[in-house]
Amino acid sequence: MPKTKSTPDPLRERNLEALKEMPEVCVFMAAYYGISEIKSGALADLAERAGAQEQELSEATQDLIRTFHDTVEVTYRFGVLMPISYGKKGKVIYSPFFWRWFNWWMDWLIIGHTPADLVYLKSLADNRLPELEEWRPPGHWITYRKDPILCPC
Repeated sequence: MPKTKSTPDPLRERNLEALKEMPEVCVFMAAYYGISEIKSGALADLAERAGAQEQELSEATQDLIRTFHDTVEVTYRFGVLMPISYGKKGKVIYSPFFWRWFNWWMDWLIIGHTPADLVYLKSLADNRLPELEEWRPPGHWITYRKDPILCPC
C-alpha cells in the first residue's frame, strides 16, 4: 500500500470492521453502491472542472474511492485473491479475481432480480435474518468473466 499521510478516521474504521462481519451479498451491495457513487461523483466533479486531472478530484470523490477500496479489500474473505494491488506510483489495480466475483454477483442479483426482490433482500439484511445466506448466485465466480466495470482509480 502506498504511504500517505492521513489522520485516523474513526467512522471509516467502524465501517471497515462492519464490512468484515457482513454476509457476502451485503459486501457485494456495498461494492455495487460504491461503484455507482464513484461514477456519479467523479463524473459530476470532472464536469465542473473541464480538463481536470485524476489527482484533482474533489476530497468527496477521494473519500468515495477510499471507502470502495476498503470494501474491495474485504472480499478476500470470499476467496478473492489479492483484490487490490498497487502498481507504479501507487496506482491502484483491482484484480481480475475481484471483477469475476463482482460480475458474478451483479449479473445474478442486479440484472437477474426485480426491484421488489432487492427491497426484500434489504429487509433481510437490515434484520440480519438467516435467509440472507440463501441469496447466492449458482456456480462459482472463479470462471466468470473478468471485465472491469470501473477504471482503476
